[in-house]
Amino acid sequence: MKKKFYLICLSLVFLTMFYSCEKDSSGNGSLNITVHYHNQPVAGAKVYLKMGGYINPNFTDSQYDGILTADGSGVVTFSNLMPGRYYTRAVGYTNQTTVQGDSIATVVRRYRGNNIANFTIDVQ
Repeated sequence: MKKKFYLICLSLVFLTMFYSCEKDSSGNGSLNITVHYHNQPVAGAKVYLKMGGYINPNFTDSQYDGILTADGSGVVTFSNLMPGRYYTRAVGYTNQTTVQGDSIATVVRRYRGNNIANFTIDVQ
């Protein structure tokens, strides 16, 4: 009887370990994007986000998954993202000049800890 009890306990420990190592596929990823022009932040830049690895898809605003405005440090944070590739585009203004740029960012799955990717878009 004692042996059976230990086997059950051991089985429960292994099952707990197995399920606690499962990858998180929920939308808990975040993407911090900093917009720079000549190594200076672009405050107020519009940053567009679209899931998928598209290069310059020429979407209208309504076709993007998210649009945020950069703070005074040129930073935006998109939260609750699923792991995957994201097309990012930034459009801003410096000294009465329109600057823009785009790139691909990736949010990866993590076993533990935070799921925040830091990324910079250098606009021209």
